[in-house]
Amino acid sequence: MALGFREVSSVLLMESSLQVLMRQEDVLLGEAVCPGLLAPGLLPSMWQLYPGRRYRGSDSSFWRVVYHIEFSGTEEMLLEQLPDPEYE
Repeated sequence: MALGFREVSSVLLMESSLQVLMRQEDVLLGEAVCPGLLAPGLLPSMWQLYPGRRYRGSDSSFWRVVYHIEFSGTEEMLLEQLPDPEYE
């Protein structure tokens, strides 16, 4: 069994941003899958923690941590997608 963040409350589409609520849970690891074989989706398939309370998605998108809480061994966080500086 491995610890991993897993999307729980799906995606929240706000007026000007995209938000996702994630919860850390124990998940069983399955067979490894090449990222190119994953079905396209609205969210990145992997996330990497960056300095300044941000995450970078496998699609190169940046997300800021709106809130992060840990209670009774369960971690939960709300991430908000940051605008792409190329399109501003």
